[in-house]
Amino acid sequence: PMALSEEGSDVLSSNGILRPLAPRSKFGSRDMGPLFSIVLPMFNVQEFLPDCIESILSQSCGEFEAIFVDDGSTDASPTIVEKYAARDPRIVLLRQDNSGAGAARNHGLSVATGDYLVFLDPDDFFESDLLSSILESIEQHHSDVVLFNARQYKNDSGEYFEPMHYFRPAIVSKYPVFCARDIP
Repeated sequence: PMALSEEGSDVLSSNGILRPLAPRSKFGSRDMGPLFSIVLPMFNVQEFLPDCIESILSQSCGEFEAIFVDDGSTDASPTIVEKYAARDPRIVLLRQDNSGAGAARNHGLSVATGDYLVFLDPDDFFESDLLSSILESIEQHHSDVVLFNARQYKNDSGEYFEPMHYFRPAIVSKYPVFCARDIP
């Protein structure tokens, strides 16, 4: 992960951008709520949900809530999430009429209680140490925002590759901590 440290940062993106939801004392005391809120907009993704949910539940940092926002699915997506939610109180299911992924993310954001926000699409999954790596970067650099890359996974071959349309650290900065004003 790369860290962006600038007071008052309020940057959001659909992939790989994390920002504080509320001010917190400089890594001292915090409320007893979850550290991370993971918001997942979903529409007809039943094929991918079990792998996605399992990747969230297998995080080495378990201080999270996973907020799935059903955007009017007509498949079994909500039922799959309900089954997981019945077994794990960190999983929350919200429903809304089909309004698009952006509206679903905003709906999830409106109920998020974590100190930090992470977006994940339900046809994607996390490596098991992602939240721990993010937390380590936050604490090491006193970051307000952490940017991280993604690798694409081919379901048919099981191979990972670096797609050109994702975050490219060389464009942003050569340093682990930078200011938004430094981005060309």
